[in-house]
Amino acid sequence: MNQIVLFQNISEIAQLGLPENVVKYFQTLYNDDKYAYDYFGFEGHFYLVKLGKLTGNAEAERLRVEGSRIAKSAADLKITNLQITYNGLQVDEAFFLAEGFLLSQYQYNRFKKSTVSTAQLPLLELNVSENARFETLKLIVQSVFKARDLVNEPSNTLTANALASAFESLGKEAGFDTEILGKAQIESQKMGGLIAVNKGSQEPPSFTIMNYKPANAVNSQPYVLVGKG
Repeated sequence: MNQIVLFQNISEIAQLGLPENVVKYFQTLYNDDKYAYDYFGFEGHFYLVKLGKLTGNAEAERLRVEGSRIAKSAADLKITNLQITYNGLQVDEAFFLAEGFLLSQYQYNRFKKSTVSTAQLPLLELNVSENARFETLKLIVQSVFKARDLVNEPSNTLTANALASAFESLGKEAGFDTEILGKAQIESQKMGGLIAVNKGSQEPPSFTIMNYKPANAVNSQPYVLVGKG
């Protein structure tokens, strides 16, 4: 049994369904100013996280950081899976922690030798009732990882056209349309700023337009994001 348990106050600890000696251990250590407790024993590994140290976004970020800490601890201890235990009023807090847990598992190994071993990353489980939301969170995390991969790629290999090709591949994978403008099209559109900047490069310029138009869009007006690679 390996658990991450969220709680608000000491009176809840005895009601969390933990083994009796684990409850006594946490009750002995409890301090109003302490917000994280770890127990590793033959009964399992238990991480207790007290809520309410901060408020709003600050508390959300604290829980993300705590999730990251637990993920690294679990990997070091070779824990293969963890269950987050929380009540119905703590769903958002559980997801903040899960977000930090999952994001901390990112690794960029493209230039590492295959002989380099990495710690096994533990799997995370939430209540079955939150499966749909959890699957969405995992998709978001995977998207963040893909963006990090592009950021970490050396600029001598991730040229403007290589980046455009990466976007095209992502479009096929995720279901959005991609239009890539080459040098001739950029010049015909009189994109002077882009042409001027590109004069300092041996690589030809590229301009990528990505469109995602879901069948049942919830917004009446489009979201437009403009970025520079």
